[in-house]
Amino acid sequence: MRCLGFIEAFIITFLIFFLSPSFNGESMAQTDSTKKDSAVLPVIKPLINLYDTLNYYQTKYDTSWYSGALSYKKSDSLVSKEYCEIDILEIGKRDSCILVLGGIHGNELQGVDLVVSLVNYCKKLADTCFQYKLVIVPILNPDGIVHDTRTNANNIDINRNFPTKNFGEGKNKSKKAYNCGTEANSEIETQLVINLVNKYKPFMILTFHAPYACINYDGPALDRATKLSELTGLKLKKDIGYKISGSMGIYYGIERNIPVITMELSVMDSSQWNRNKAGLLDLLKIKVK
Repeated sequence: MRCLGFIEAFIITFLIFFLSPSFNGESMAQTDSTKKDSAVLPVIKPLINLYDTLNYYQTKYDTSWYSGALSYKKSDSLVSKEYCEIDILEIGKRDSCILVLGGIHGNELQGVDLVVSLVNYCKKLADTCFQYKLVIVPILNPDGIVHDTRTNANNIDINRNFPTKNFGEGKNKSKKAYNCGTEANSEIETQLVINLVNKYKPFMILTFHAPYACINYDGPALDRATKLSELTGLKLKKDIGYKISGSMGIYYGIERNIPVITMELSVMDSSQWNRNKAGLLDLLKIKVK
């Protein structure tokens, strides 16, 4: 299993269901890849627990077929506090790089779903389709998914934990969900992002959140964000209406002049990939004949 602790939870829950008259023996429905495009994922509701959801998505991108003409690899995997894997994927072999991050907040599965769809689509292509290398972390906060929380296992909001000049200000401690922690860059997940940026030196960062249904941007990203907004139908917004500190957008976009674009998604359904496909391919400069 991709996440330790799943086995124990599964056995206990299975016994409870098995002893219940209402148990019907059905497991989570899987997409038939021979009938449907594997890049399009259904809306899923875990029947047993949220470990199922995490393992479903990790398995979906981990085991899908990829083209022999594509440079694809899992460059590394880190382990979260609760022993769940945080995978780092590399697609393409170009020198210039874009960093793509999903699952920053565990209760925003829309972004995870879309990033996994993107990965599975890209895996079918050849290197010649990519103008840039993609470094992708499909699920940055697996512990948050397991607990269905915005925060990680330490109850820290990763997107308030970056060492910005305004760290600790604004909407971060008034609500537990926005807790920035007592020290910046204290979390495994935050440290991973900073290490990836230092290693790969991406010229742009793309992140996924929910549920505001808009394209948000920080730093010199207006032109790219505007085009993405036009192609996806998501409204362009410079900010989301309240003061933020310790965010990735501030740390990299405003303070380090790296374009940061955030796709704020809304409803997750089986058409999510199709709605956003053209915008993502254009932004990431993936050309398919």
